[in-house]
Amino acid sequence: MFPGNETLVANPSEITRPVLFGDKRYSKVSVGMTSVCGIADSQAFCWGSGSNGQIGNGAARDVSIPTPVSTLGLLSGKTITDIAVGSYHACAVADGKAYCWGSNGFGQLGNGTTISSNSPVAVLSTGALAGKSITAISLGRNSTCAIASSELFCWGENGYGQLGNGATTSSNVPVAVNATGALSGKSVSAVSLGENHTCAIANSAAYCWGYNWWGMLGNGTTSASSTPVAVSTSGVLGGKSVTQISAGSNHTCAIANNAVFCWGYNEQGQLGDGTQLNSSSPVSTVTSGALLNKSLNQITTGSNHSCAATTTEAFCWGINSQYQLGDNTTVSSLTAVKVLTSSAVSTAANIHSVTFDSNAGSLRFVADNQLFAHKLNYDSNLSSKKLPAVESLGALSGKVINKAVYGDGFACYLSQNRVYCAGENSNGQLGNGTQAVSDSPVEIDMTGALKGLSITDVSAGYAHACAIASGKVFCWGSNDQGQLGVSDVRDS
Repeated sequence: MFPGNETLVANPSEITRPVLFGDKRYSKVSVGMTSVCGIADSQAFCWGSGSNGQIGNGAARDVSIPTPVSTLGLLSGKTITDIAVGSYHACAVADGKAYCWGSNGFGQLGNGTTISSNSPVAVLSTGALAGKSITAISLGRNSTCAIASSELFCWGENGYGQLGNGATTSSNVPVAVNATGALSGKSVSAVSLGENHTCAIANSAAYCWGYNWWGMLGNGTTSASSTPVAVSTSGVLGGKSVTQISAGSNHTCAIANNAVFCWGYNEQGQLGDGTQLNSSSPVSTVTSGALLNKSLNQITTGSNHSCAATTTEAFCWGINSQYQLGDNTTVSSLTAVKVLTSSAVSTAANIHSVTFDSNAGSLRFVADNQLFAHKLNYDSNLSSKKLPAVESLGALSGKVINKAVYGDGFACYLSQNRVYCAGENSNGQLGNGTQAVSDSPVEIDMTGALKGLSITDVSAGYAHACAIASGKVFCWGSNDQGQLGVSDVRDS
């Protein structure tokens, strides 16, 4: 057993206080639908659900502790620099090459087959990727994209042309996103995958391709495109430099010159322009009210809502039936409202990267080079679950909130190297040694595995949470698929 686990198990699927789940120093963690992968000491480790081989250890079964991704073959002696988890597959970048494992029904592993693999296979580096060095990788539900040498390459599912190669047939090998048209001569710096469309930034301009029924490609039409098209700059985006982009389910938003511009589906007000009119060209979000004089540098889009952030504040708009806007109401809004935390949030940590994974159902953001995830609740199967409405600051009263992360019906907050949680607690996800629901934040237990340590990071899953302290990871809450990474979850 790991230290502290002997007396902290509430029942076979619940751990109500933090437990240490490994002795490795993690530099990155990526959370998928039911599995997690991380980089520690330049090696890849995965845990949780492995029924599709997404653990990468040569087996197709769940594991309850961080398990090394197999280095018996292709990854032997290699240094892992990036890792990402999709719904049922995972990929890593090592020495400029990509390696993937798990489900492969659409060719999302990129090795020229549609055969799933329980251990890493090499993404084909011949063909489109010949001579290219991969620097970053991103995963969707059944597709994968990578940036290499400032160019974009994708593989996997392609029914709507979301791979951008001029076709609508899936590909089990990397294909180059078409660079002879709108992207000709341009360097790709960022990419975002929506439900069935993809958008990228190249040379400070926005380009999109794929499904376009609601105008989410932003080129003034509703015609799908299997190659990149330039987002219209004849209107509000004219003369502006795009620095962030996020593709949602059926709409897209971007940051340009520290302001937000959106296009596509708008029935729930997710474009933030004060109307419910769809738009196939970018429109400006309303900059009066909550956004007055705000300098925005981050954007993320969900199914029917959008959020943006300055370095210290967050704002959301659109549907709010399940507290998506974070203003402690369920009142939808056609314009931005401020996400509520506390008056002390004015000194919150800098948020510098925000993404939305519609396939995994997670909102992910990076603050001060650390990764966080927020389980979204637009899935009808989750309709009975709501994010907690924090009624009082409780133990957080008077403290600076540096980071906030959300699970399904609970939230955790990092403040001054301590973590406080509020909301549902049937699986011990508040980490305070009980299963009692709390409408105000309570501090997680610091008398056991975390005694004497300073917490620097926190992340929340569906019904569990994890924190990093002294370069090690501690988790609490549900462990039904081994997501806590502890080797023994029996009753004490």
